[in-house]
Amino acid sequence: MRVEPNLLTSAIAGQLGDEYVYACSKGTSAGYIETARRFTMPTNPNTPAQQAVRLAFAQASTFFYNAQTKTLGSTTFDRDEFLETITENTKANTYRGIPTLGDSAGRQLFIAGALKRQHDESNYTELSVLPQNMTTEGQLINLKAELAFMLDYVATLKQQTRIGFTNPIL
Repeated sequence: MRVEPNLLTSAIAGQLGDEYVYACSKGTSAGYIETARRFTMPTNPNTPAQQAVRLAFAQASTFFYNAQTKTLGSTTFDRDEFLETITENTKANTYRGIPTLGDSAGRQLFIAGALKRQHDESNYTELSVLPQNMTTEGQLINLKAELAFMLDYVATLKQQTRIGFTNPIL
């Protein structure tokens, strides 16, 4: 629940009794955000589902920064084209707090696309092998097909479902 800042709530941070936890986020794009929520006892922070999300996040981030152009047979993965497509998709929709220029343009959205794809699809292809390490044309074809799904997601992502809103994309 969102709490309107006032003299009482701006001074509360942490747990109050056994019921509520209060917090304040400073320096966000919306300014100060005061929140209050019911306290829930933490559970296992290392479930198989959470491990899968962490793995997808790590692989997508590694891919974004380390993938290199590769040609196998008649199939080519072009890094510059990949980054240009993400930048164009990011610029087409204005997102607060997401860079649209430079080396990391659209990185958050690409990773969000990878996480969404991993969450929604049982036939998700992991990004565990970088293009430069691929040995068969089939691997490169599968990679390009998987990237097409992720880039389509980035192109259709709307501001209200961006990373950082209270309704998660996953």
